[in-house]
Amino acid sequence: MKSLLAIILIASTFQTVAAEKEQPSYSADEMVFIQSVMYQPLAKFCNRENSDLSFQGDFKSWQKKNQTSITHGAEDFALTVEEGGQRVERVIKMLIHQVEADWGGSTADNRSEKCQQLKQLFNS
Repeated sequence: MKSLLAIILIASTFQTVAAEKEQPSYSADEMVFIQSVMYQPLAKFCNRENSDLSFQGDFKSWQKKNQTSITHGAEDFALTVEEGGQRVERVIKMLIHQVEADWGGSTADNRSEKCQQLKQLFNS
């Protein structure tokens, strides 16, 4: 269930990035790293949207709990991206930009749903 929520939460955002060119298959650790990159700005948006400052703390707790996977995933992600001829910084900026664009194009109800899903993921 936790993985499903994570995939649903980032699917609309990551789908656009993946559609640009065929992406390699990512390992579980790489996906956790990608989630960490995308959840951080989303948690900030949810803080502002809901005046609920717990999102940042919840993100930090989730990040701490998943630190080993995030670290391994970051290393593997860098290799995967570089092998694909891309710059890691550029790909990370694209991921963050997609979160921002997705948030900006979302309705208030959709934003609220994303924040609920994020809260559930952090607390699972």
